[in-house]
Amino acid sequence: MSARPMFGVEPEWVCIEPTTDPEKLNEDGGRLRPERPYLSFGSSDGQYLLWDTDGDGILKVPSKQTRSVPVDTGTASCPATP
Repeated sequence: MSARPMFGVEPEWVCIEPTTDPEKLNEDGGRLRPERPYLSFGSSDGQYLLWDTDGDGILKVPSKQTRSVPVDTGTASCPATP
């Protein structure tokens, strides 16, 4: 699946790495799986807006509790989380 502009937004593939205890992560819309890439629509109001291509809808994760790392494709491997 390629990332195409939608409604003027240029999405990009990213890995999201928690910078806090993953059990204390304040996700909205699902559960973050740091081992897989997400399609990112950027950040808004202190949250990364991610499309989980395996699910429906948008996953929101706090940018203060995570780090976004760009990857080339949705099939890329994300680094293991310590």
